[in-house]
Amino acid sequence: MSEEMNSMEAWLAQEDSMKEIHERDLVKATVVAVNDNEAIVNIPGNKNDVPISKFELAEPAPESAKDIVQVNDEIEVLVVAKGGENGLTVSKVKADRLASWKELDGIVEKAEPIEAEITQVVKGGLVARALGVRAFIPASQIELNFVKDLSKYVGQTVKVIPIDLDPSKQRLVLSRRQLLETELESWLENVKEGDVVKGTVKRLVNYGAFIDIGGIDGLVHISDISWNRVKDPADVLEEGQELDVKIKSIAKTEDGKVRISLSVRILCLIHGLLRLRSTRPVTLFPAKSLALRRLVPSCALSRVWMASFLWVNWLIDALRVLMR
Repeated sequence: MSEEMNSMEAWLAQEDSMKEIHERDLVKATVVAVNDNEAIVNIPGNKNDVPISKFELAEPAPESAKDIVQVNDEIEVLVVAKGGENGLTVSKVKADRLASWKELDGIVEKAEPIEAEITQVVKGGLVARALGVRAFIPASQIELNFVKDLSKYVGQTVKVIPIDLDPSKQRLVLSRRQLLETELESWLENVKEGDVVKGTVKRLVNYGAFIDIGGIDGLVHISDISWNRVKDPADVLEEGQELDVKIKSIAKTEDGKVRISLSVRILCLIHGLLRLRSTRPVTLFPAKSLALRRLVPSCALSRVWMASFLWVNWLIDALRVLMR
């Protein structure tokens, strides 16, 4: 019985060696020699041994091919082309990629978040490495809003969701926006208009400031930054500054975008009134001696002229009486 099994195995091995090899075939290869620059492999069915450059053994390329394979190792390679001095051109890197693509089957349907390392900016979006393969993130899928400069994402590792996969074309498309939209819906369920939340100044524009409130951007219009007239938001706020903001309104546009309007100045008044309750009665403030910043340190307010100080002093006294 054992002799029959050995005969069958020998016959199957012979059959394999007689199979015609085609381009794009995945074939088994045995390493017969290796040096720093390349490995030499034997492929059943091919007359000559075939060299594989270290650049086609692993990605990124190793310092030495010996770091990847040893003599007698059996590896799987992809037939890139037929012909030439050795009969075949093969690549282990491309075989590994193909295997990785096969393992991705079903990830779009699962819709589970994965990590992607962004490597470069290309026309229309970003290139990333995810799950061992090269992937593409369209520019429209990186944020909830339009991003003009994509270069700031290069080198970052972000969470994304696979939205399109075609292993035959080695194409994987990812979306960070869909993940952010899900997080936004969850966030909206837990906040309402009138809530006070922590925020960080993300970007200053001539009409106001965009505030990051837990991964979601809201706009403080220039008229809602201070009770005083503000010519330039940069005179009052700075990028990276942390502050409390009040949610004035939350609205959805026809295209599904969420617009969040915030206010800083309303909190200045509230904080000021609370502080006044514990302040002793005062007389007229000396000219130009009252900076409302002292009264409400968290609010950035500009100086006013003497007449304004007198009016503010009167108003404070009146409010103090009403709050008793």
